[in-house]
Amino acid sequence: MIVRPQQQRQRAHLELIDALAPGQTIEGFSGIQGLLVEVGARTVRVEVAPGVVVTMAMAAVAGRIEDDVEE
Repeated sequence: MIVRPQQQRQRAHLELIDALAPGQTIEGFSGIQGLLVEVGARTVRVEVAPGVVVTMAMAAVAGRIEDDVEE
């Protein structure tokens, strides 16, 4: 059945949202990427450019972007 994979994706997304913290780099479903500045009850504030902060619905966060550090 299709229900199980959808539930797994939904659970993974909820875990992602619960783990959000300022200082992380995130990407929205719209493709906007930026630094997480503030986490509210239903919204997040993301700095997309120096001095430019946008407010997004928490459900619009698609994922975290891991910093690629080459050593």
